[in-house]
Amino acid sequence: MSQNLSDFLTGNLIGFTGSRGDTGFTGSQGIQGDTGFTGSQGDIGFTGSQGFTGSQGIQGDTGFAGSQGDIGNSTPRALTIYNPTDAENVTLFYTTQSLTINSIRAVLTGSSSPSVTFSIFSGSDRSTTTTTHVNAQTVTNTTTGVSVTVANSTIPADRWVWLTTSATVGLVSSFNTSLLYA
Repeated sequence: MSQNLSDFLTGNLIGFTGSRGDTGFTGSQGIQGDTGFTGSQGDIGFTGSQGFTGSQGIQGDTGFAGSQGDIGNSTPRALTIYNPTDAENVTLFYTTQSLTINSIRAVLTGSSSPSVTFSIFSGSDRSTTTTTHVNAQTVTNTTTGVSVTVANSTIPADRWVWLTTSATVGLVSSFNTSLLYA
């Protein structure tokens, strides 16, 4: 080490550097601080309310059955055959619209227990029977007439309607049939 003379004279002498001391102990770790507070959770939004279900309507009462109407405005078609045979084939009419037969009545005049057996048909032409309306009905009444059984009451549109006889008994002066339809 070099020192200057003035330092020597003034007493500012620097001594030798001493040996270095041992490294000190590492201090113990300090206490861990408290955990901070957790922030509060935000509000949950509202759930919308469910709509209302409408109330069920009231069931109506059962209606009344209508009464059967009268024959009303039935149109009659009548045919009289004088001195009929067992092979008559007579056209009654032609229709351009559908008809419904309401009733058919028949009556005779004659003597010796007269009777006539007849049928009524309809078809798109006279050579082909499409529908049988009265099938082999025998009439013996000579006073008030008799209602005959109608097998099929519907006459379709655009049809011919005709009557045939298949048997006669006794002395038949006339045979009349009346057809009522709407």
